[in-house]
Amino acid sequence: MSGDTVIIYAEDPEQAKELLIHGFLEWVLNEHTKGYRLLVNKLIEVFEEIHYQSKEKLLGAFTRVLQGGEET
Repeated sequence: MSGDTVIIYAEDPEQAKELLIHGFLEWVLNEHTKGYRLLVNKLIEVFEEIHYQSKEKLLGAFTRVLQGGEET
């Protein structure tokens, strides 16, 4: 797609029509599920941040123990 123009590379007009219909239906389905994808991606982002913070805290504690310092 280029701007508001759909470009289909197919020699056979029937195949071009099939590709156009397939592409349109795929776009409709993607628009329908966009909210769910945004929600799931945001949940993954939050989970990864929580996991990262937990991991860093644990690594800090291990580092202090291995250096002979106090565990907090």
